[in-house]
Amino acid sequence: MSLKSLLKKRVVIKGEKVQDVGYRLFLLEAAESFGLKGFQAGNVEEYVEFSSGGRG
Repeated sequence: MSLKSLLKKRVVIKGEKVQDVGYRLFLLEAAESFGLKGFQAGNVEEYVEFSSGGRG
């Protein structure tokens, strides 16, 4: 069995119109489709930030 490294990425989406447009749900579904674990998302004033990780 080969060992693969764990990867974690952090993404920030900035702009005036990031509220109430479904970014968190979209990102959660995308993370799940890639088999990523540990999904976290926050929606703060003018940006959405999320991080997730998996095996590379």
